[in-house]
Amino acid sequence: MTPSRSFSAGAMRRRHASTPTRALPALGALVLITLVVSGCATAGPLTVRSPAAASVAGDPMRQRIEKRDVVQVRLLTPGFSRKLEELPAFDVAVTNRGATPLSFAASDVVVHSGSNPVRVYTAGELVDRIQKEAEQEAREKTGASAEKILQTRSTNGDPSSAIVKIERDKMLDQSATARATSNERFAEIVKSIVPVSISPGGTGSGVIKLHAEDIRAGQPLQIVVTVGGERYEFIFEVGRAGT
Repeated sequence: MTPSRSFSAGAMRRRHASTPTRALPALGALVLITLVVSGCATAGPLTVRSPAAASVAGDPMRQRIEKRDVVQVRLLTPGFSRKLEELPAFDVAVTNRGATPLSFAASDVVVHSGSNPVRVYTAGELVDRIQKEAEQEAREKTGASAEKILQTRSTNGDPSSAIVKIERDKMLDQSATARATSNERFAEIVKSIVPVSISPGGTGSGVIKLHAEDIRAGQPLQIVVTVGGERYEFIFEVGRAGT
């Protein structure tokens, strides 16, 4: 009986001794996950700024380059996100100082985050996104309204009354959404860069909105405008709020 007890005790010691070794990889993974999650939780939203040395005096958001013509780029969203109303946006203005008309279009503007291209929304893409998000918001609003109606005492015992009220609210929501969407779509088209011929001494301008997911913190945001065969390069800095 004694040898048996000795073997059992030895096995127990080996099991206990091996436990920390097996737990180390799991513990390391847990620490790594904790650090990653913690880092994500504390990272602030992305921000853009114009370096002081490149900014126009008195307007820290604007950069200006003069060559044959004059091109100005003004930051409109120091803090941005992927939300439609918070997309990174810049106003681009071109002044023709030549003696002949100067062509300017959205295709003349190219953007990079570091070495990676950043997509510029076309007016059509913005209009489509406005439409889809407005329709989704209307559906959610109608659903919430329907739930509220079904929970009221007056409609508990009268399903037909509930249906009438739900359909009425649905029509009202859709009508209000259609009006708001129409106004937003028109505003985006008006603000966007459209192909123009700028007369001598005149200025053409428009707003570009970027795909926020293409922009990286710590990488320079380069906006290149090419007009009249000349290249105008603007550099903005991208960081995180609170860092």
